[in-house]
Amino acid sequence: ILVDKRIIPSEEVLVCDILPEWKDGCENKVTIKHLLTMSAGLNRRSGTRGILPQENMNLYVQNVELDTLPNIRFNYSNESVQLLGLVIERITGMSANDYFRQVLFEPLGMKATRLGKDPIGNDIVFGGATTTVEDASKIGLLMMNNGIHDNEQIVSESWIKKSISPSEKASYYGYLWWLDNNSENKNYAATGD
Repeated sequence: ILVDKRIIPSEEVLVCDILPEWKDGCENKVTIKHLLTMSAGLNRRSGTRGILPQENMNLYVQNVELDTLPNIRFNYSNESVQLLGLVIERITGMSANDYFRQVLFEPLGMKATRLGKDPIGNDIVFGGATTTVEDASKIGLLMMNNGIHDNEQIVSESWIKKSISPSEKASYYGYLWWLDNNSENKNYAATGD
């Protein structure tokens, strides 16, 4: 939506232009697209090394170091999605939950949906949202209808197509969507927490 509204010129923008405090991301020229496609160079982290036990998840990701150079390989990372949340917050001047509510939840009538919070109150963007089956189905319908809900274009059709196209490093992953292009009926899914 931020790209559709030209608030961000494209997903090729350097994360450093928005989050200069993420030093490793700046030094390695990580883009928003790298975060969207899980090719930023962050490995999946578990235990005390990962984001889950962190009291301040935003501070943690602002200091996270890359495991590899960007665009080397696909590696799913909760930290990448939390960084995207910080990008949204920095650009909009709103909490991620408030921005999602304004541009997605309210327009779709998702009255029971909200993001979780870390122990100090930061919005958790990578998982753990509270929702209902009915609300979640509205995201599926939005995708099936190429970004249109009640005759209103919420997300551009071109972004929908781009987000469910295979990424450069993983034919089974787009922009935060898992892809199944090998089945008789190609499909995509938002699997996880």
